[in-house]
Amino acid sequence: MKYRKLLFALFAAVYGGLTSTDAAAQYFGEPYILPAAPLDGDEVVTVIRYVTMYGGIQLQQTDMQIDGNRMIVNFTFFDLGFGDMMMRNFEAPFNWSELEAGDYRVVATSTVIDRNNAGEVADNLDYSFSVEDDINDYPNLVIAAAEATPDVGLSPGLNVSVAYTIANRGEERPAGLSETQIYYSNDAVFSGDDRLLRWANIAEPPLAAGAERRVRTQNYRLPNNALPGDRFLLIYADGDFDVPESREDDNILAAPIAVQPLEPHLEEIGRLELEGEAVDIQVQGRYAYIAAGAGGLKIVDVSEPEEPRLVGAFVDGQPIARIALGEGCVFAVGERAGMRVIDISNPAETRLLRRWAPNSRYLDIAYRPPLLYTLWSSGAEILNVANPTEPRLVRGLGGNIANAFRIFTSRGFVWISKTRDDAINFYNVRQPNNPVAAGRFSLGSQLSDMAIRHTLAVIAQGRDGLRFVNVANPQGNANLGNINAPPMLGSFNFNDAVFRAIALMDNYVHAATATGITIIDFSDLSSPVCVGGLNFEGDPREIEVVRDIVYVAGGAAGLVILRSDLDLLEFTDADFSIRLALGWNLISAPFNPYRTDIRSVFEEPVQRGNLLIVKDVRGRFYSPPLDFDNLPDFDFRLGYQVKTAVPEALVFEGLSVDPQTPIPLARGWNFVSYLPEQEVEAPDAFRNLENILIIAKDGQGRFYNPALGFNNLPPLHRGAGYMLKIREEGELVWE
Repeated sequence: MKYRKLLFALFAAVYGGLTSTDAAAQYFGEPYILPAAPLDGDEVVTVIRYVTMYGGIQLQQTDMQIDGNRMIVNFTFFDLGFGDMMMRNFEAPFNWSELEAGDYRVVATSTVIDRNNAGEVADNLDYSFSVEDDINDYPNLVIAAAEATPDVGLSPGLNVSVAYTIANRGEERPAGLSETQIYYSNDAVFSGDDRLLRWANIAEPPLAAGAERRVRTQNYRLPNNALPGDRFLLIYADGDFDVPESREDDNILAAPIAVQPLEPHLEEIGRLELEGEAVDIQVQGRYAYIAAGAGGLKIVDVSEPEEPRLVGAFVDGQPIARIALGEGCVFAVGERAGMRVIDISNPAETRLLRRWAPNSRYLDIAYRPPLLYTLWSSGAEILNVANPTEPRLVRGLGGNIANAFRIFTSRGFVWISKTRDDAINFYNVRQPNNPVAAGRFSLGSQLSDMAIRHTLAVIAQGRDGLRFVNVANPQGNANLGNINAPPMLGSFNFNDAVFRAIALMDNYVHAATATGITIIDFSDLSSPVCVGGLNFEGDPREIEVVRDIVYVAGGAAGLVILRSDLDLLEFTDADFSIRLALGWNLISAPFNPYRTDIRSVFEEPVQRGNLLIVKDVRGRFYSPPLDFDNLPDFDFRLGYQVKTAVPEALVFEGLSVDPQTPIPLARGWNFVSYLPEQEVEAPDAFRNLENILIIAKDGQGRFYNPALGFNNLPPLHRGAGYMLKIREEGELVWE
């Protein structure tokens, strides 16, 4: 029997026993790796020294596992200095190909050095394992050949497909599935800089020894920050290390591609003059809602952007300067007309639902269902507008808000910009009944607009251009730094342009300047670059971007509509809100949240004390009152049952998804998400399931039964989830 010992040595030392070189490392309470060296004649895989300030450690328990080419050692130890029992795990490189059949052991050694370095006490724990078969008899998955199509003439954001041959060059058949992954790479060498293409995970059935299989993939989108030049797609067999292999260093093959520079441009495709000056705009579905100053509110059908049509208006003699789009209504403010709630459920017959504080001078509003944040001449308020006809004051925001003029909300915080000292005040409003002034920072010049994506804030500052700021954790200034020095990740200015308004889409800022629209690529935050734009006659005030269409509130020029050659659907960064009725709801979201764990997804209604339970089709659930959760991470392909104590709103922040993403269906009942933007009648929506669909239901019990030819389901729409009963396993792709 062949036998070889592998020694994993772990040292613990008091600070007083370290050399001056070790002390300079200052890794108190943390491990650091020393060069491997033989010890007592055994082969050392690696050495990790664990430093404690007052004493050493005594090992209590250890275990080891091998995952691919990593050895993971988990151990429990007693800290002699602090008297605490602790657990740690460390990784060391490991190569299966070095092992022959036989018995093996890993020895964890703890050496305790006292403070005066007068003596040592050692204790050891062994972990033994056996290799019954020669490792060379294991499977060995490789990519034998790979080609990209097209391989030349590609631009960032365009689609590419891959054909590859996967082969098993080992002596055994894998016990289960493996997964091939496809990465974009600048240099053909796999590293942390390479980007896994979205949905580029291909499940591979087990291959017999010596067999191979040809695979042709679907189209994948190149990253929008792909660099021009000779680049590569890396095809990685067994990318998740699901299969123990005789070799783990031959799984990757590079397919060359040539990427050409992206030169996006804009062209004007539509324009509509309006009574008044277009100063604010929001777009939802087929309509653009425009604040037109003295011209009131304008509603424009933009379903055919080349021919926009005015289909509704609200005019009451008071100007409208800022709007926020609610559920079937618009919240509008301007001058001393208070805050107006306008019914837009029928664009041709708008009407005033409610006027709040009619004599107040509101400056700006921001909406995050069910809360409306309002900024007026000498303060700010939080209103609950779950019932828009009866706004309810939740709480005013304290602090000095004099000279404020813009308000923004994101991720449980409210941001208020001020003119006198060119500063931003920010408030933690995760508990709306108890908002907390979290801090402020100075900009150095006046803010004109701000857009927040997850942890990145992009700030437009007029002639001073754009500033990119990290807002990962604004509470307590942990990431904003000093009051006058927020951590600027990058900045941009261009030809002395005056930046008025901005919209974020993928890695691009579309900025409205005094003369037109400028597009800035900020994929490299340290060096943003202008990649296109368009000057036109008009006076841009506000901007909205929906995929490749740019909507501009153009002042006296009215509504201006542009088309970009950037197709940004797959990477759209936005919010999506779902209104929850009292009791049970069946919901879904066409977005991938930034944080996918269920507690984070439902964090805000939980903080308001209104969420009772969330369930999936298998009965797994999350119950905040019981503090119980066995739900997996949120999956945008699935529907969820949600029960609330009062009417609520759920807001998703994340990335939009491909509406044609396949949704796997199990035999029997399924909860599925509706992904397309357009509403579709049930018989058309489920056409590709006509042979296996038994019944489709919504959360209110309305249903479509193809066998009976019966349907009382309303058109399928985003935000709703649907229950499908299926005869056999299948796949749903929304048309």
